[in-house]
Formats: sequence, C-alpha cells, structure tokens
Amino acid sequence: TARKESTASVAQLGSGHEHITMTPYKAFHNMVKWWSHLDEPDRSGCAFSLLESRIFNSLSSAVIIMHAVVVTMSSDWEVNNVGQKAPESFHYMEMIFLGFYALELILRVYVHRWFFFIGENAGWNWFDFFLVVFSLVDFAYLVFQMTVTDATGGNVSFMRLFRLFKITKILRTIRIIKVFRELSMMVESFTKCVVAMFWGLVLLVFLLYIFALVFVQGITEMLRDTDPADYDLEAVKSQFGSVLDSMLSLYMAVTGGNDWAMYFDTVKLCGLFYTVLFLLYSFFFVFALFNIMTGVFVERALTAAIPDRDELIWEEQKRLEKQVEEFK
Repeated sequence: TARKESTASVAQLGSGHEHITMTPYKAFHNMVKWWSHLDEPDRSGCAFSLLESRIFNSLSSAVIIMHAVVVTMSSDWEVNNVGQKAPESFHYMEMIFLGFYALELILRVYVHRWFFFIGENAGWNWFDFFLVVFSLVDFAYLVFQMTVTDATGGNVSFMRLFRLFKITKILRTIRIIKVFRELSMMVESFTKCVVAMFWGLVLLVFLLYIFALVFVQGITEMLRDTDPADYDLEAVKSQFGSVLDSMLSLYMAVTGGNDWAMYFDTVKLCGLFYTVLFLLYSFFFVFALFNIMTGVFVERALTAAIPDRDELIWEEQKRLEKQVEEFK
C-alpha cells in the first residue's frame, strides 16, 4: 500500500546512503509524502463517543455563538463606560466559557494524542490550543490584578503587557467559522489566494508609484511656471505634494475614497498631456487592472475548491481498504 511505500521511503532516507545519493530536495519530498500519508488509528471509548456525538457538537456550536454574543455585549459596555469596573457577570461568563473550551481541548488531546497536533485538522487544533493558553494567561492576569489591587492600591503597571492577551476574546469569535461548513470552505479558498493577493498588492503599489512619479513631475512644472494666484496651493500640496501623497490620491481616485473629479481638476492645471494621462489611468485601473486581479482571485478560489488529484486517489484507496476489511 501507499502507506508501506511511504514508510519504506523514510527508512531508506535514514539508512540508504550506501545505495543511492539522496539529494536534500528528494529527502524533503519523501518526508512530506510520508507525513501526508500518516493515518490516525481508529479511536474508541467514551471520550471519543462524546466528542463525535451530535449532542456535543451542537452544544459546542451553541457555546461558540453565545460567547460571540457575550463578547459583543462586553465590548459595547467597555466603550461606553471607559474607566469603570466591568460587571462581575461578564467575568463569570468568561470563566464558564473558558472552562468549557479547556475541557473540550483536554478531551480532544486525550482522544487523538499527538495526532491532535499533526492530524487532518491540525491548523484549527493549534488555533484552539493557543486560544485556550492565551485565555488562561488572561484569566491568571485578571486574578493577579484583583489580588494586587487589593494589596497595593492598583499598582500593576508592570503587568500591562499581559493585557494584549485580551485580544483572544475577539479571536475566539473566529471559531464560528468551524460551525458552518460553507464558511469553512470560503476561508479555505481565501487562504489559497493569499499568494496571488500579495503579488496583486505588489503590482498595484508599483503601478501607483509609477503614475505618482509622473504626476509629481507635472505638478512641479506647473508650480514653477504658473502664478500661485491661479490655483489653490494648499489643495495642490495636500493632493500631490509628495510621491506618497500622490499615490494615496491616485488610489482614492479609483477606489471611491474621494471623487476623482477633484483630482482631475488639479491635474488639468498641468496641461493637456497630464489631463489625458489621468483619464487613461482611471480607465486602466477601473476597467482593466481591477477586473484582471478579480479574475485571478476567482480562478485561484475555484481551483482551491477542486480536490487535488493525488488526494482523491488516496481517499479512494482508503475507502477501498476499509471496504475490504469490512468484508473480511
């Protein structure tokens, strides 16, 4: 089977230097292949049955949604009552939610062992693990703050760094994505487009930089050759006073940040060439560049939604092996 072949390749990787020359790339490829073909043994027991039950999954989903509601209420209260002590009910509810998440994490680690960190859902599992750890640190800080406040009158400035862990209250709401399958698929498609989005951003910044340099040169010539009484110098400086200001103005002109006519009136002062260039710039960005980038993202998302051929073959092999075992 493929599992035996992958195991053999790893064994050969460890002791096969006498037979073949193993390049670093081939060694890494074999290791990745072996890692991807690791199968978690079948689990059983009361803890496994509880985690896989529909009742527990429904309860977990309900807790996540309720926690999102509580985080919303707590955030609204804090922004409207700055400097005041939060109601204890919020702390008690946070303790209940933290206890549930910690219990769920312990059960999953107990059932899946090390496969919890390297298995199929390793990404979400690591995310849940760090959320629980940071929440425990935040809770410990809260208890310490209450203790120190009672003892020293609130001198806890050296612990302010730990307040950053409060962001876990916001990150926990991301767990809602796990509840709905369609949301999970959309997030997975988004992650597959990250590389394309990065290079799209690089291309966008580069083109904005080129056009900004051109328009800054035009503005410089206009300021040198015309009378300041013929235009609003402050407005020109705020829009095209530097390359960075020009890039921001050009970006806002094609993304709805400001009306493009405002920048067009300024560019018109530079002459016919820059007027036509600004119109061509707007047309190129709105009708060409943005649509091309959207098409690339859509193509990557559709490709990500299609299962990989090797993955389909591997899943089919596992299904056939399972059927053979059942017939035995």
